[in-house]
Amino acid sequence: MPQGVQIIDDHIMSVDPATGSILFKIPVTPVSSIPSLVLKSHQAQIVWSAVPLPERVRLLKSAVKSLEKNKNELARLMTAEMGKNLSEAVDEVSEGADKDKFLDLMEQANGDILTGGDIIVRDPVGVVAVIGPWNFPIDELLLLSLPALVAGNSVLIKPSEAAPRCGAAVVEALASVLPEGVVTLVQGDGNVGSALVNSEVEMIAMTGSTATGAKIAKSCATNGMKRLILEMGGKDPMVVFADADLRKSAEDAVKYSLFNAGQVCCSIERIYVEEKVKEEFEEMVVEYAKGYIVANGLEGELNGSVVGPLVSSSQKSIVKEQVESALKDGAKMLYQSEVPTDSAQCNGNFYPVTVLSNLSQDMQVMKDETFGPVIALATFDGTDEQAIKLSNDTAYGLAAYVYSGDVKRAERVARRIKAGQVGINCYSIFEASASCPWVGHKMSGYGHHSGEDGYKMFSVPKSLVVSK
Repeated sequence: MPQGVQIIDDHIMSVDPATGSILFKIPVTPVSSIPSLVLKSHQAQIVWSAVPLPERVRLLKSAVKSLEKNKNELARLMTAEMGKNLSEAVDEVSEGADKDKFLDLMEQANGDILTGGDIIVRDPVGVVAVIGPWNFPIDELLLLSLPALVAGNSVLIKPSEAAPRCGAAVVEALASVLPEGVVTLVQGDGNVGSALVNSEVEMIAMTGSTATGAKIAKSCATNGMKRLILEMGGKDPMVVFADADLRKSAEDAVKYSLFNAGQVCCSIERIYVEEKVKEEFEEMVVEYAKGYIVANGLEGELNGSVVGPLVSSSQKSIVKEQVESALKDGAKMLYQSEVPTDSAQCNGNFYPVTVLSNLSQDMQVMKDETFGPVIALATFDGTDEQAIKLSNDTAYGLAAYVYSGDVKRAERVARRIKAGQVGINCYSIFEASASCPWVGHKMSGYGHHSGEDGYKMFSVPKSLVVSK
């Protein structure tokens, strides 16, 4: 549980990360009630799975579109709960409300297939427990819940305790058009999550930390062999060859290291620039970094270059420790911004925009997930082999980025990086088509979601073999 989020008298004390003030008191779902909620969800799933696939899709399109009506209110709620720049929060709500093309792909993925006179149909798994993160508290819940629902499953949704009201808004939107009990809200911390994982659900779909994912996998292996989709952490590399468009590369390096204050599983967390353009690239990076200010995320309404507070004091401590350790071991501080010091925000979880150089592979900031507004710069010799070796020198494998003026070379390198998605001269999450799956290699994931491949993970194929 993020430090700063407390459970007092069976209530989540939701804290504003910019001020430290209490926002809401949210009742925790009693662990003792989990079995009955799961039973009701099973009963509702039988009804829901009988609804024709096109009708399920139509209802879900209607449900998510309703989020647009309260877009600004939901965005401000998101910023208050977890600190995100308001302009980024508005974008997230809009993306959550605009799922038509994704839902069409989900329908396609769940349709019958005729092959050789036989029929392949897809059975729903049953009841799916969706455990969501705090960094994208609306869209991530939808990315996991919608394909589960299209496939004919019912879902129990447990939002992060750091963003409980955002999660409740998602459940309210879905429940407004679905049969009773098809979607159920469960609020609480890791104790509630553990009870949900160990209940009689058939599948767990989670976005969160690798540590939490490992605990879930261990529990599911000994408790009914539940199906799993785990999207976990990352330590995503960016490779910049000397022939790349250095200005665009530097701009992207800064923008996507700082997006959501760096609290993104596919943030650019380590940058390898070819040695011979090191100084030129670093100067550009510092120039772009100076264009960002650290402030209350609500100021993002006027300035898209606002970096809001980190979600918790514990996350701030992790980032601070990594930076200080790197400096002690020989890193160079190229730039560090100011943070708010006024009395209203002095208790906020603000961390300055920080640019570090002269980093080596053995430093903690190059090995462990940072999840903060740090731009981490190292060099490589310009060869494909070293770029690949350094990129793959990690326990993670979620995303990577290769920048080069030679697209064939970039693709050649990208093919050998062990990551689920590799952006070539771009930040892949914003450029990928709706058909692309979201996959984590190594400790970044188990199973996958999104794209036709990912949507099929929420159902089980069954062959109807006809006598020939």
